[in-house]
Order: sequence, then structure tokens, then C-alpha cells
Amino acid sequence: MDYLTFVPDGEPTLDSRLGQAICQLKVYKTPIAVISNASLIWREDVQEELSAADWVSLKIDAATERLWKRINRPHRSLKLPEILNGIEQFAHRYSGNLVTETMLVAGYNDEPEQVEAIARQIGRIRPKTAYLLVPTRPPAEAYVRKPTLERLRMVGRTIAAIADVPVSIMDQDENAEDFFFGQNVLIDLLQTMAVHPVREDVMRILITERGLDPIVLTRLMEQKLILSSVYDGRTYYRKNIQADQARLLAVERHENG
Repeated sequence: MDYLTFVPDGEPTLDSRLGQAICQLKVYKTPIAVISNASLIWREDVQEELSAADWVSLKIDAATERLWKRINRPHRSLKLPEILNGIEQFAHRYSGNLVTETMLVAGYNDEPEQVEAIARQIGRIRPKTAYLLVPTRPPAEAYVRKPTLERLRMVGRTIAAIADVPVSIMDQDENAEDFFFGQNVLIDLLQTMAVHPVREDVMRILITERGLDPIVLTRLMEQKLILSSVYDGRTYYRKNIQADQARLLAVERHENG
């Protein structure tokens, strides 16, 4: 393994025992990574707990309050200046591998003026790598679109030049080999879909490779355990969080004989 990574269904720094969990996992002698949206990085206790991790990713999607609220829709108690200041404070005290992630939304934070502001902010903390991401799965709002490849490359060049840090563009779709499941692939699939949607072609490959009957996908849809949506011309499935647990258990028993 490269890392043991905290990337749960939610923001990891909301866990009051994150630091304790990181320290307990150190016994496995495997580097610890935490992927955070940075919303609580202004807190001293959060900075201290994250300092125990070997690799930390912090999110910087905008450098202006108005755009940040539009893209990230933060809790009303959060303030962007506090968060950006907290990121800088953490960067100065942290001795591990610090990286940033920026999710680019066409027509919003991929415009030249906004990109330059983000680049200056990234330049203040000098991460090991500035990762640029695009929405490859169905977003929460229909207006969200991916930037063109040409625009994405322009953003990468701008940030690399202004921030003077390596930039990595992450615009590739997920493949079946990106997923890992235990003995009960059906339950693991549903847990994965509770966190983010899974493409139809990936779903069918995973089901076939693990020896499940392909009709299970139809059965899950019929019982409304999963819901489908179309994004960028492809079908995605996500778990229906309103589904009755009893129906899930019935499908599981059927698949396990």
C-alpha cells in the first residue's frame, strides 16, 4: 500500500478523534494521508491533528468570497479569509507532503482573473503538487460543466507559472481497476455508490468479474435501491439513501443463495 487514506463519506476533520485514529494507525508503518476540504483548517486543534499525517491534501477552489460561496456552498459560519489564512499557517508548520486540489467548473473558477487569484494563493503555501480536477461524475447542480481541455491546459500553465509549483491535471475517468472490494461485492458497491456515483460500464464489469448475476443491476433499480442519472452522455448509478434497509438485505440474501 502507498497510503492509508482518510477520505470518508464527509469531511474527515469533522471527526473529533481524527488525530487519535492517525496515531493508532502508525503501528502499521504505512504512510497516512488525509484528503480535506480545508473548511476547519483555521482551527489550531485541526492543524495539530493533521500534522501527524504524512500526506495532506487541502482544497482551494476559489480565492474570492463570492465565487467560493457559489462553488462550495459552505456553512454560513465559515469565512474564506479565515480558511485561507489557516491553510497558510498549516503550510508553514507542516513537515509532510502537502498538496492542493482545485475543482474547476466551466464559466466560474476557470476564468483568467479567478485562475490568477487561485494561483497566487497556491503560491503562498508552495505545495508539493497543485492538482487540478474536473467534475467527472454527476454534480449536485445541473449547471456544472467541465472546462474544455484547451481551457484546462491554460489553467495548468497559469498556475504553474504564477505559483511556481508542479501542476498535475486529473481529468481521467475512473476504471473498474480503481475499485477494491471485499467478499461481499454487492454491499461494497452500494457503500461506494453512497459516497459517489459509479458509471454503468464500470458497474457491469465489477458485477461480472465478481461472479454476480448481471440481473442484479436490474433488480437493484426495480427495488429503488439505486438511482440512475445521465451526465456527459453516460449513465451513472448512486445509492438511494432513502431505501429501506430490509430491501437491501433481501437482495443480499438472494445473491448469496
